Amino acid sequence: MMGDDYDFMEGIDAFPAYIYKTNFDFKFNSFKEKVDEYLKDSKILSTKHNWNDPENGDAITGVHFNNVHDTWDVPHNWDEFHKFNEYLKFVVPFLMNTWFHAPPCNMSVNESWINVHRKGGFTEAHHHQNATIAVAAYLEVPEGSGNLLIENPLKPYKCSEPLANINLLWGPIEVETNDVLFFPGWLTHKTEKNPTDNPRYVLSTNLTHLPNYEGLDDWNYVGRNK
Repeated sequence: MMGDDYDFMEGIDAFPAYIYKTNFDFKFNSFKEKVDEYLKDSKILSTKHNWNDPENGDAITGVHFNNVHDTWDVPHNWDEFHKFNEYLKFVVPFLMNTWFHAPPCNMSVNESWINVHRKGGFTEAHHHQNATIAVAAYLEVPEGSGNLLIENPLKPYKCSEPLANINLLWGPIEVETNDVLFFPGWLTHKTEKNPTDNPRYVLSTNLTHLPNYEGLDDWNYVGRNK
């Protein structure tokens, strides 16, 4: 009799993890009012032009300021995120080597934006097309405000299983304030609805690998201020 103890079994994954998590102290309260103004102006802009985005319910995204720079610069050019940019320079070479076996290389910070999910707000399923690495940084996560959900990249094969359960095709990742997640841009993801009365704030950043042209800066920051 083996009993119910299965510690003699070992799970093996022959490939690197799709998602890495770390932690960074953003000191969000020191610039939260600025973020709220940024989001308010973004909502006015998207409403004026009737622009669509993945946010649903009581949620606002600043993603549109990546294309319209006349009001707000993109967050990765804000002074408040300067130290975080330096942190990215430190960790990204590890990810590029782990996922792509790439030596130290030029990187471009192409896009960044901040989302807020108030009660009932959430982000629909999407991926970050053309991004080599997507970064989700949790500026403020009230307790019980919901997880990040990752779609199983083996979904086409899982659906053919005799006992396939659609609810098992999305894996929850618990997040807390100051958590930072890194994953390939092609990985489809969404969020759970925020059921609490307190808003959840998330910074998203897209990083792209650049050819190692001579004379090109190791890191390039796209936006109004270079």
